[in-house]
Amino acid sequence: MADNSYAVEIKIASKNGWFTPAEARSYYGRYDRAGITVHWWGDGTGASNHDNIVNYMNGQSAAGNKSVNYVLSDNKITLCVNPDNVAWASQSGNPTTISVETQPTLGAEGYKKWGWLVDQLEQRYSRSLQLLPHSYWYQTACPGSIDINRLRAEADKWKSGAYDTPPAPVYPPAPTPVPPATVTLQITDI
Repeated sequence: MADNSYAVEIKIASKNGWFTPAEARSYYGRYDRAGITVHWWGDGTGASNHDNIVNYMNGQSAAGNKSVNYVLSDNKITLCVNPDNVAWASQSGNPTTISVETQPTLGAEGYKKWGWLVDQLEQRYSRSLQLLPHSYWYQTACPGSIDINRLRAEADKWKSGAYDTPPAPVYPPAPTPVPPATVTLQITDI
């Protein structure tokens, strides 16, 4: 199993925008960590907008509107609401899933980070977590172009230890043998 290979930035959202497990049970009548809802910030921007999305979502939380557990881009992962708590981003999926807001132009490094995060959460909850598009819970285009099958494939690589294998050592090339020098001796009579 993979260990903590990526740093997670922590910028906790205001309590105005999320529930504890007890509050979720009271409000929704249920609570579980059975899956992860995949979101995207649908404005088409890349990883350079990561901090703006964190600030926007945390501002929405402070206003009591919505929140997410994580924001993830090619550049980094930010925790906004502890995954044990219930963020308000996935409508009826809120009490049973962890929400991850994702860079819409996610590249190979972002997919690898996503897989790592899924693996870490599956280790935390000791079970496989279902990956669900936001559109599963609510009529929306979200998560757009994010490939959920690729997210699962990356998580499976982390789980199998594929990313734990150290790279093969690189050895310098063997030196080319130099032919021995020819020495001519001349013997003279004394």
